[in-house]
Formats: sequence, structure tokens, C-alpha cells
Amino acid sequence: MKLPIQLLIFIYLIIISSCTKEDCCAPPLRADTKIVVFKWRADYSNFAFAMLSKDKDSIYYANGNFNSCPDAKYKLTSLINGYYSDGECHYWPNLGYLNITKDDFDKNYQNVSNDSLMSLLLDTDPFLEYYLDENNILKGVNDTAKINQMIRNNELSIKLIKIK
Repeated sequence: MKLPIQLLIFIYLIIISSCTKEDCCAPPLRADTKIVVFKWRADYSNFAFAMLSKDKDSIYYANGNFNSCPDAKYKLTSLINGYYSDGECHYWPNLGYLNITKDDFDKNYQNVSNDSLMSLLLDTDPFLEYYLDENNILKGVNDTAKINQMIRNNELSIKLIKIK
């Protein structure tokens, strides 16, 4: 009887110790994996971002490098008329921007607490418009031509779910 319990404990310990802190403990970047299309209030392309709580009174994740996703399909894509598509990587409806550049964050703010970063918030409501491909019309592919055609035809709010 003791052997199976010890074996289960041993297997459990191996599983727990085999993952890195980032794999096991980091908050999910976004619960969904759908393409989003958005328009900013200002050009935040060089600013570090922070994932805010729903009430926007705290930061639970911050990162300076927008294009840190390993696969090119996950990088920010510039579209027509000031729109962008995130390709499933870094842009969430409750995102805020810090008053520091991505490079400055990467060089000087990696070990700063999220509470301290709160004083650096530049904008907690950066999106003018925010659409989610909830119905998978884009089939998980960041198809620039298709999205631009939807923008030209004023179809974003028809074909995608308008979050903002």
C-alpha cells in the first residue's frame, strides 16, 4: 500500500519540478486565442505595456517587448486607416501603456514591481476600437488583405465582435 502512494508522490514531484516558473506561474497572456483588430487613441508602438486588472486599479503583468512572440504570425500587423491586428499575441481589451519605451523597460524595469509600475501608467484606456474574431472568420490566420477589405467595406462590426 505504501509503495503506490510513494510512487504517486514521486511522480507528482517530478512533474512539478520539471516546469519553469514562467511555464507554471505566469498569467495567461489572453484567455482566448482569436485574432483581434484594433485602433489606438495614440501611437503606442514604442511604449511598454501592462496588463491591467478588470477594474484597472492594478497591474498583474508587464512587458516592454511587443514582438517577443517567437513566431512571425504572432507579431503586430499594421493595417489600413490606422488599424492593427495582433496576430494572437499581446493586445487585450484591458491593456494599458506605460510612460517608458519598450527598450527602456527591457533594460531598466524588468525587476520593478507591478505596484511601482502603476505610477508609470500613461493610458489605461488606449483603444478607440477593438474587435474580436470570436466566430473564427479569419480562421486563426492574420490575413492582412482580408482584414483590410473588411475595413474598406465597413464590415468589422458586422463580421467581428465589437468589444469597444
